[in-house]
Amino acid sequence: MKSYIIIPIPKHKVQPSRIASLFGGLLRRVLPEANPDFHHQIERVTAFHVELDADGSPERELGVDASGQTVFIAPWRENLGVILDSYSEPFDASKHQQIPAEQFEQEWKSYESQPVA
Repeated sequence: MKSYIIIPIPKHKVQPSRIASLFGGLLRRVLPEANPDFHHQIERVTAFHVELDADGSPERELGVDASGQTVFIAPWRENLGVILDSYSEPFDASKHQQIPAEQFEQEWKSYESQPVA
């Protein structure tokens, strides 16, 4: 049975150092980007809505901003996602706030049906 959880993302107001910015820029040029269509949206995300399989492995994710708007979905096209691309262990759904499957599906379909820019 699938579970649908919310993973809040705390926002920090720390500016990266010049060296960290330079290093990050170099890495982005050398390594393939995991979310080429959405890299500019990641900073807007305040929470992820994540679909988990029965074993707790993430299958799909939605990046949601402070107003509750879905700013990206993954996997989608060449975008792997943030949670999907970085998780190393299954999630325990009981340790997270859950959302109804219907809400997740509505958010997914709403984003998916938007015109492509």
